Amino acid sequence: MNQKQATAIRHRANELFVEWLQSLLNKEEASKVSIDNYWKFLPKQSHVFANNQIWLAAYSPRWVAKKIKKMLHKNPDLNLNLITLKDLKKEDKQWKQKENPSHL
Repeated sequence: MNQKQATAIRHRANELFVEWLQSLLNKEEASKVSIDNYWKFLPKQSHVFANNQIWLAAYSPRWVAKKIKKMLHKNPDLNLNLITLKDLKKEDKQWKQKENPSHL
């Protein structure tokens, strides 16, 4: 992956993160969140310790970038600007099903 593509992925990840954060807030508070100030709304910890492992916190900007990279690796013809929040949620749901299959 070259530097231009990595930068584009990070920018798109920030845009999608802001979109996700705004979807959680009411309209008045959502209008205060932008690309320039979304870091103020993030927790200080970027990782979570669970099951004796350190995991990247879900729906953080780094987590979103990681999911975008996985999507682009699976489908190199995918247009970065067409990736939506819905696509990320779908990718996360597929990962959860893969990691935790239900045994009946």
